[in-house]
Amino acid sequence: MFYLLVMGAGISVALQQVLNANLRMELGSPWWAGFVSYLVGTIFMLAIATMSDQPWLSTAMIARSRGFPGQGGFSVRSSSEPQFSWCLASARQQCSL
Repeated sequence: MFYLLVMGAGISVALQQVLNANLRMELGSPWWAGFVSYLVGTIFMLAIATMSDQPWLSTAMIARSRGFPGQGGFSVRSSSEPQFSWCLASARQQCSL
């Protein structure tokens, strides 16, 4: 069963690329195609999250997090000059823009 799940995940990644390319051609804009793709994905994730038996997101859960990952990797450093920075999570490096 696990192998079928892994195969399905791989196929869905390849299929998603094709669907995004087709959507870009249909809409004539990569920006709107990306927006539609993320919007539909967000709606489905919200539906799955509400149907799951996991606890609802609470302020206590947010307070326990370090903050940086929840901001999508972007943050403002507190120094004499605020600098926007991003973190390459796989290498655990912090780079300044």
